[in-house]
Amino acid sequence: MSMYYQGHTDPEEIVRSYDTLTVETVDRILKWYDAHREEVDAYMEWVEQEEERIRVEYEPRMAQFIGLREGRVRQVQAQLV
Repeated sequence: MSMYYQGHTDPEEIVRSYDTLTVETVDRILKWYDAHREEVDAYMEWVEQEEERIRVEYEPRMAQFIGLREGRVRQVQAQLV
């Protein structure tokens, strides 16, 4: 759907980028999307919000973990010298 959101609405153009799809399949998907646009857009918004929430929650933990790991690597390297 990202190509569609970027303005690529021609099924043949989309198929050129995804060679495993057929024009008929893309056309059916786009028609389904048009019929369910509000639901899909609401879901996509929810996914973006969840991604941001998870990023905000876990990024500081990852930074802390990386710092601890780098500190441990320096300790081991110092012992080898």
